[in-house]
Amino acid sequence: MIHARPGPASACRLRPGLSIPPLLFTADEVAVITAGLRLIAPHLKGDNSAAVAPAKLDQVLPQRLRCRAAAIDLAIEVLEEDHSVTAQTVGAVADAVAESGRIRFTYRDENGAWSSRVVDPHRHVHSAGHWYLVGFDFDRGDWRTFRFDRISAVDRIAGTYRRRDFPEESIGRWFGTEFGRANEHSHNGKQASCSRAERC
Repeated sequence: MIHARPGPASACRLRPGLSIPPLLFTADEVAVITAGLRLIAPHLKGDNSAAVAPAKLDQVLPQRLRCRAAAIDLAIEVLEEDHSVTAQTVGAVADAVAESGRIRFTYRDENGAWSSRVVDPHRHVHSAGHWYLVGFDFDRGDWRTFRFDRISAVDRIAGTYRRRDFPEESIGRWFGTEFGRANEHSHNGKQASCSRAERC
């Protein structure tokens, strides 16, 4: 639907929700979008979302920007990675983060053991080639990290919940101090020995 405003300062625009919205990207913005899709594609094995999106984008870009997108796509080569996620899982967790939701999922630890976890998700984090979910784990009564490639069968638990305060001002600092344990141990004169895998 087109929304129009008459008069000397008249204007018209397409309302959100149309199948093909107006795309007013600059060449640099197209480069960022195309590069981002190429970089995330190896993480989405078995999920063709990152391959379908550029084709749809190509249909609505002007010729000059289609050439820029094609050049970026040709120039970037990303090596295959063993760990993968699905866009559906990423989207479901992101919705829960945005809406103060709670999720239940199946998790496989580094030893291959499976467990069911109930978590208040806080953030997605990409670090050292892995994609993590950071959230409050009710079974452990503490904040935990979960590798996305080990998460499956994500279910949203009905309702909204009080958003928990993260224990550090910076997630980067939290990761760098072994999830806060280095600070705890330093007060006791001990070295932090917990690994990221163990923390999960």
